[in-house]
Amino acid sequence: MVLVVMSATLATFLRGQLAGLIPEIDDILIAVWAGLFASLFLAAARYLMASRPLQADELTEGLVKDIGLDKWEYISQAAKEHGADGDLLRAIILAEVQQRPRWFRRLERAKGLVFRAGTYGIAQIAASKPISDKESVDRLAESFAGYVVPRTGDHWESVAALRERLMRHNPDAAHIDRITLMYELLGGFTIADDYELTDEE
Repeated sequence: MVLVVMSATLATFLRGQLAGLIPEIDDILIAVWAGLFASLFLAAARYLMASRPLQADELTEGLVKDIGLDKWEYISQAAKEHGADGDLLRAIILAEVQQRPRWFRRLERAKGLVFRAGTYGIAQIAASKPISDKESVDRLAESFAGYVVPRTGDHWESVAALRERLMRHNPDAAHIDRITLMYELLGGFTIADDYELTDEE
């Protein structure tokens, strides 16, 4: 009790001098959210590293289940409406969902109630406030409207050109590796012989 009284008295006398050391409430909330996301990401990473490697079919099946069959089918509709490559949109979304599963996207939406701007939906589209999964698909399809992946037969003519275009969606090289591999898996196209994946993860 004596310590509490002494601490309160000391804090009263020194509050002016200590004001600069006490962060604003917004900064505290941001730090709490950052810590929460970091903890959850670490837990998920440990779980994935401990799990056995998934086969391609198992991987896509699990990701499609996470997305939801109705939204998976909606991607084709959005691609058709905007003249976009459906397989490319699906590859982007599979890679995004692999990085941010449903439980993580729910946390992002909850965070969006306080800190509005962020990336949202299964397509992880930047927005000034939370948007729905289908709206994120629509915006992704619109951003890739009219884009055709250059290819000849079962080979892409220019992987570099595809990667350059994907950079506008997400500049992370390792993430683009995941997208191109998903696209190969979905479309049955082979990565050019002179192309090597980056070592980044």
